[in-house]
Amino acid sequence: MAKQPGRVVIAVGSQAGWVCDLCQTLKIPIQVANTNHAAWCWKNVKRKTDKDDALKLSQLSAMNQLPLVKLPTRRISQWRSLIAYRHTLIGRRTAVKNNIRSILDREGLTMPGGRTGWTKQSMAALGLLSRPICPVSGDELWRGQLHVELQALDQTQRLIDPVEQKL
Repeated sequence: MAKQPGRVVIAVGSQAGWVCDLCQTLKIPIQVANTNHAAWCWKNVKRKTDKDDALKLSQLSAMNQLPLVKLPTRRISQWRSLIAYRHTLIGRRTAVKNNIRSILDREGLTMPGGRTGWTKQSMAALGLLSRPICPVSGDELWRGQLHVELQALDQTQRLIDPVEQKL
């Protein structure tokens, strides 16, 4: 039977929460190093590798000088992750809206600024300008692009709604 490690020592990073949860489940002590701390600074080092980092982690841990970071509970990290995901979706929606405005600008068309540009009435007016991309002529490809962007906007909003509802 394999011997259980005395402790696991890792640097804080995107997978630290998962590794921490796993160690807690297996009842293995874990230390998560704060690599922004002064003790972690590398001075006058010509070579910096993962192997060197692992050695420094183990040495600092053995001397009880490892600067630690306390990770949030799984529930809190999941919640924070959902908030960050909502932010990503909002960024996608903003990019699509900017593309729509850009398409209209290139055609010399304007739309109301701010929120009034995205009311049901404004969206209906945009829908009348758009056409499915396949049948449009070469002179009206912008209408096809507008159609695709309106579909993307609708789809993105349908992704945002349940996330916001959960939050």
